[in-house]
Amino acid sequence: MSLLISEFEGLSDEDFDVYRPACWSSNLHNLDRMRTKARVMTLARRLAARVDHPGLVLESSSEVPSVWNGRQVRDQWAYLLRSAEERKTLQPVIARQLDLATRVQDPAEHHRHVLLAVRLDNAVLEVSLRANAHATVDLSNLLGRAKAEREALDQIVAELPEMVTLAGATVSTDALLEAASAARAGDAEWLVVARTFPRDEAIELGVALTEAVEATADALAPLLRFVEWREDNDHVGVEDQLDALATERAERAIVEAERAAQAEADRTAREQQARARTEAKVAAEEAWRRMQAKVRRAPREGEPEAAPRADAPRREVERPAAPREPREAPPTRAARPPRRDESARPRPAQRDEAAPKKVEPPRPAPKPRAAAADFAEGDRVRLTRGLFAGKEGEVRGKGKPGYFKVKVGSLEVSVAAGEIAPLDA
Repeated sequence: MSLLISEFEGLSDEDFDVYRPACWSSNLHNLDRMRTKARVMTLARRLAARVDHPGLVLESSSEVPSVWNGRQVRDQWAYLLRSAEERKTLQPVIARQLDLATRVQDPAEHHRHVLLAVRLDNAVLEVSLRANAHATVDLSNLLGRAKAEREALDQIVAELPEMVTLAGATVSTDALLEAASAARAGDAEWLVVARTFPRDEAIELGVALTEAVEATADALAPLLRFVEWREDNDHVGVEDQLDALATERAERAIVEAERAAQAEADRTAREQQARARTEAKVAAEEAWRRMQAKVRRAPREGEPEAAPRADAPRREVERPAAPREPREAPPTRAARPPRRDESARPRPAQRDEAAPKKVEPPRPAPKPRAAAADFAEGDRVRLTRGLFAGKEGEVRGKGKPGYFKVKVGSLEVSVAAGEIAPLDA
């Protein structure tokens, strides 16, 4: 079942009771408020049809408590305001006239533009022209046009019916401009020119309430056209402000583009400098390694060239092969000489036991190995054998028995005591 009402059937006490203070924050009344909202929207559509302004769109307030309405639904609004495209056009101008705190504290879009509204609360139904203090462009446009076209404004105000009032009193041009100035200065929250229907009167009118709303719309439409800013109704220099803003945006875009280009150039320069430093460091390290390798290969002055490493591969020298002599063929069985009788072989002479024995001279005793020198930590020594033969080092202490720990360059090696000699040796 649709909750929307295509034809207005009048208002009832329930429509007003749902906006009592006890119901403001209660979600239990959301469905009832939705039904009342549908009736208010129907009246607002009648309002829009009478105004016949193609630049206006119909919107409404929420019937559900939320953060946007302070979690309280005190009344129900349905209103006509300028289209989203026109609001977007004015947004930069309005934003410059409102500080950031105001824009954050009051983000309601309909507070920034003049409205034709139908509003219902617990006590009254109101049909009004409204401009919030934040509708700075429309309020300024009213004040600016009134200076240039005071007679036209006087005529519009004079044609307003007596039921349409300003702050409960008959509308006059001076009172209207004074109220607009107060709202523009922030001394008043709203400028309201309205016809109000007390609760009992609105219920009693029933369906005829639509005719009263349409009559009020006919009376307020000329005032709306006088107040509302449009391109053909610009009395505050909005076009000039928009041109100035466009120029500022273009200049800002140029500055930002130049800043971005400079930042990119700086980043590229830093990368090139870092790359150059890295390449120079790599080249210096490579040169240092080549120099160290050259120093290790070159013999020191007064020292024999280091013997080749035991584990170094030996290069075979190819020598010309000697000519082979022809081998004689083995003699045939028939050509072999006959075996001699073993008994005919001469036997070796038997050793004469009486003959003197040959005395061999005694072998010299092996020379004892020189005792290995003893070294203290910090002594400078030279390695005499092994991979580091000819290198100098520093004794760092004793290792396993018969060995010393010697630091050669950046390496620390374990060397037998017999393979090192003091530098002064």
